[in-house]
Amino acid sequence: MNLYDTVIQGRILQDGKLVERNICISDGRISRIQVLEPSNGEYDSMRRMGRRIILPGALDLHTHMREPGSGKEEDISSGTASAAFGGVCAVIDMPNTHPPTVDRKSFLEKKERAGSSAHVDIGLNVALLDGTDPAGLRTILEDPYLAGFKVFLGESTGSLVLRNHGRLMQFVRELKANGLFISIHAEDGSLFRSRVGGGGDILERHLLRRPAEAELSAVRIVYRELKGNEDMVHFLHISSASGLEEAVRGNATVEVTPHHLLLDVKKCQRSLENGALAKVNPPIRTSEDRARLWQGIRSGEVSTIGSDHAPHLLEEKEGEDPPSGMPGVETMVPLLLMEVKRRALELGKLQELVSEGPAKRAGLPGRGALMEGFIADLFVIDMNRVGKVRADDLHSRCGWSAYEGMEAIFPEMVMARGDVIVEDENLCSRPGRGRGLRES
Repeated sequence: MNLYDTVIQGRILQDGKLVERNICISDGRISRIQVLEPSNGEYDSMRRMGRRIILPGALDLHTHMREPGSGKEEDISSGTASAAFGGVCAVIDMPNTHPPTVDRKSFLEKKERAGSSAHVDIGLNVALLDGTDPAGLRTILEDPYLAGFKVFLGESTGSLVLRNHGRLMQFVRELKANGLFISIHAEDGSLFRSRVGGGGDILERHLLRRPAEAELSAVRIVYRELKGNEDMVHFLHISSASGLEEAVRGNATVEVTPHHLLLDVKKCQRSLENGALAKVNPPIRTSEDRARLWQGIRSGEVSTIGSDHAPHLLEEKEGEDPPSGMPGVETMVPLLLMEVKRRALELGKLQELVSEGPAKRAGLPGRGALMEGFIADLFVIDMNRVGKVRADDLHSRCGWSAYEGMEAIFPEMVMARGDVIVEDENLCSRPGRGRGLRES
């Protein structure tokens, strides 16, 4: 029996520099990283990647796989396959499904679905509501499929709003265990505007309905209620300059999305025939907001980037009242790699935001980096192999993308827990190979 199952040769990032190394993998983990190539008798297979770059697999802490639900726009199998093609080796799924994940029973039902369907490791969030009984959730706190909890402070897709803000402190005190965290959809629904007049296009009207003040207010609510105990909080999809300024005042962590980094209202008006494709919650905002988010990326104020993958059917997006949400788990890393190529983002910072930072936020010490002893999640890229986003080439069931035609660098090979799951644009995985996010 050989010492290593697989050895992958290529360039990795060490101390800010790309260096050639051999990554030796056994039993789904990185056993050793070394300069010299092992001898033939020490491994079962060797993959020589030449000058290509090997990066740690991304962890997307913010996806909506739409299962349980109709299954038409997405399900766990199609959504996690889409993740795999984008270099995402683990995901967290949000609770606003049909029916929603709000208690032990609904969590266990979704866990069963995920266990038989997921191509990559998956964690599940449970929504916290006014009527939530923390005692009823304590029996699942050790479950490897439980990633944490979700709080909506304003209406989004689904009706899961926490209106009694005073319960936040109780939740933090009673559900704190093993790195579990509370993801906050930070929009104060009391500041939404139902009537904004008939002027402007769909994105401008949506921006007026859900103003930046709602995001700012929601962040303030969380900090007011938790009074210094906000280290369990992760603010999702912060989208405005004012919201970011407020969020970084406390000890919570902050996520931004690719769509808030790469798109603004005017850019969408120029590039999209149907602006509804970029209708999301919180809204696509101004170029000034986008610039402040990029500043937060470079300064270290932003902890993670998450896709907020939230697909809908194209026919729904073309209707009179299109829903909010867009697919993005497969394009998140490839689009950001183009920003690295354009020198708008350092490769090390990207690795920090999509791999290391998410693993740290989720309390997963054996993930998010290419290190000995860590789970062997990784992907291989050629920075000179630039393609374009084409909906026909993507793998989400919804079949469209607001990033159509944008340049991107997609992985050539993806490995999860030591298994090759994507290679040469082919899915090499099977439904159910993914495990619970916290499983060792």
